[in-house]
Amino acid sequence: MPDATSHTSPRSRHDNPSATGQRASRQADARPTKAQVRSTFANSRRAASPNENRLYEYPSLIAQPVLDRRPSQGSSLRDRQTSSTRQVGLIVMLTSSLALTVLGVIMVFSATSASSISAVTNSGGQATLLSFSVALRHFAWVIISAVVGFVIALIPARWLEMMCYWIFGLCIGLQGATALFGVEVSGNRNWLNLGFAQIQPSELLKLGMIVCLAHVLARLHHKDFASWRALALPMCVFLAAVLAVAAGGDMGTALIFVLIGGGMFWVSGLDRKIIAIVFLLGALFAGILVAIRPSRLRRVIDYIDNFFAVPDVVDPTQSEFAQFAFGSGGWLGVGLGAGKEKWRDLAEAQTDYIYAVVGEELGLLGAVVVLVLFLALGWAFITISLSMRNRYAQLAVVGAALWICGQGLANMSVVTGLLPVFGVPLPFLSQGGSSMLGVYSMLGIVVGLVRSADDHQGADRRNARLIRRSTAVFKART
Repeated sequence: MPDATSHTSPRSRHDNPSATGQRASRQADARPTKAQVRSTFANSRRAASPNENRLYEYPSLIAQPVLDRRPSQGSSLRDRQTSSTRQVGLIVMLTSSLALTVLGVIMVFSATSASSISAVTNSGGQATLLSFSVALRHFAWVIISAVVGFVIALIPARWLEMMCYWIFGLCIGLQGATALFGVEVSGNRNWLNLGFAQIQPSELLKLGMIVCLAHVLARLHHKDFASWRALALPMCVFLAAVLAVAAGGDMGTALIFVLIGGGMFWVSGLDRKIIAIVFLLGALFAGILVAIRPSRLRRVIDYIDNFFAVPDVVDPTQSEFAQFAFGSGGWLGVGLGAGKEKWRDLAEAQTDYIYAVVGEELGLLGAVVVLVLFLALGWAFITISLSMRNRYAQLAVVGAALWICGQGLANMSVVTGLLPVFGVPLPFLSQGGSSMLGVYSMLGIVVGLVRSADDHQGADRRNARLIRRSTAVFKART
């Protein structure tokens, strides 16, 4: 007969301390940790849609990826505050852009009033729509540009990023076509005549360079910025755009490209020594381009000679005519449409020198309002960029700020005599369909990036709640 002590009852096995400890250890080993749960959800999201989670694959010098942080009530609060800040920046951006656009339409009608009145006089004193053709054409381009920007804002941001090489290639092709079929305007061969309209491809190339350069820079890690080999592709994109524009003789627009590209390289984390080397080489190249054309060299010499001198009233330059306009305007201006400089002396009053018309007719108050609106627009771009957690979105918004606000400040500096004369339009205000179309297309891309960021943030909050609930279930079962 077997020994009775060899049979252990179920109750006695449960009462055995060693067996209970071993079983509890095995259960603890089988239970997933919070980090494993977060990793499982992150991997499932990457497998489901790899393009939507690019923001977690590339480290940002500014933002910290969401899934690297432990989801908590505090992080959800920070996400809501970030989203709210981003929305405020978006509202300020759209409001400032709308105000500048409306003011621009009014000022273009005023700046072209001299030619419109001349057209009425030549037609026997009968006013027709053709008498205001320049201003009406500008207004039509504003409507078209706003519609195009709205459509672009509806396109998912990841689609535009995936098509960035195609966009850049198309813009480079249009710019290259100016060498064969271009129309020369004021000594620059940077225009294409499409029959129904005349466009300036360099304005669209700014957008193409920004989206492509933001994409290639976003793929680089911080250590890659010390390697010339890793920087080869971004440098090729940047130099291709600058040289394509400079080949047409448009030195002013080429400088804006240098401003945009250099700013994006600096923000992305490029080493200062490399930036200094590129800057010196660029300055040498710009000096050569200025020296080989007498008109450019004369502008620089006049700028240096007249910077601390009183404006010449006998034989004034274009910049001095603009200063006369600001002086005539005083504090509150001579009144809308009552400016005198646009009638004969101030060339390109409706394009490059429209800020002088604003200063004469709306006075110092109007000039300061325009400056404040551009500063508000720059603040909005910076706020949106800092609230982004996607490195590509950060760089694209920075590029938009450098383009729109940087070019605006450059134009105002030229008109007021703080910089040598080079022809670049004032965004939103200057008459020109290509400039308006490019600027509003860039605004549409920024709006699309904000919409995409809000969608990602909403998905992150839902995943965080799901992770907390899953962790609670595991705890309850144990």
